[in-house]
Amino acid sequence: ELIGLKWPDIDMEAATVTINRAVMNGEHGPTLSETKTDASRRTLALPPTVIEELKHHRRRQAAQRLKSRIWQINDFVFPSSVGTAQEPSAISRTFARIATAVGLNGFSFHKLRHDHASRLVMAGIHVKKIQAQLGHSNISITMDTYSHLAPNARDEISALLESSVPTCTENPKTLFHFKKKK
Repeated sequence: ELIGLKWPDIDMEAATVTINRAVMNGEHGPTLSETKTDASRRTLALPPTVIEELKHHRRRQAAQRLKSRIWQINDFVFPSSVGTAQEPSAISRTFARIATAVGLNGFSFHKLRHDHASRLVMAGIHVKKIQAQLGHSNISITMDTYSHLAPNARDEISALLESSVPTCTENPKTLFHFKKKK
């Protein structure tokens, strides 16, 4: 999805990115395609630091394009050195080389996605929001992959149950009244 992004997909004013295509390894090189599912086509908010970095990146890319005699204008945000779609495997190899150089042996580009989702889970973000962020078509994909990351879930559930112990009431219409302990 990242290498399928084009500049019109990014709204700098609204600080959003719309994902609606991906690049796949095709028989004759990289191939542009729609995302796998309807859920994969989504608009995400971008933090201000990312917007600023994208603005810098766009200026660097414009300078690179001016220097090139063979640049193909395709509007990719992360193009090859001549403006065409990059091969996904090339991105993976480059990232692996950089990760190894900084001491992250075996850390793949795809693991960044897992790291992002894991951080969201551990921050307590609702799983439906994580599902939308990742573009999963089914909540079970998100749950099956990331549900093990709530390390203190049992303690949270126990504390919630303890703080909301039901007590009998005098009102016959309600058998129990949930009262928070102080």
